[in-house]
Amino acid sequence: MHSPARRPPCLLSPGARSSSIVKAGTAFKKGSGAGFLVHRHNWKPRYLVLTLNALLYYTHQDGRLKGSVDLTDVLDAAALEIMPHDCVKTGHSAASEWRLRITTPTRQFVMAAACERDMHEWIEAFLDVFRANERRQSGAASMAPQEPSRHRELICEHREAIA
Repeated sequence: MHSPARRPPCLLSPGARSSSIVKAGTAFKKGSGAGFLVHRHNWKPRYLVLTLNALLYYTHQDGRLKGSVDLTDVLDAAALEIMPHDCVKTGHSAASEWRLRITTPTRQFVMAAACERDMHEWIEAFLDVFRANERRQSGAASMAPQEPSRHRELICEHREAIA
């Protein structure tokens, strides 16, 4: 007899049950540099779970919760930076070059997707969450037609900036 697949523990909590999973998968998370003695900015593989309220990160898919990023007050695509200039791939890190920075009112979260396609999927998922937050905060109860995704516009801005 096999047991059901384990879900990350925080998804079983009453508050988290109301948040559906928008996207989940493994990516690299950049360390905050806020250690006790050693201030490391290293990259660690983490299992990420994006909900409508937060980005949760675990040691691995069935691992323990390492932290979370509250996204409830993030309303705009400007909070998402694609391939930040101060975070380019250098050295021999296992993290890919496909990097994103999410800026919230209280912190920044930098991640590296496995490949370009995965990065674009994360971008779309984050933009969906930001649009949902904006609708929720503006009091729009109905699912009004959404504006076209800014994903292409953000990519073009990035390409122009590095050209």
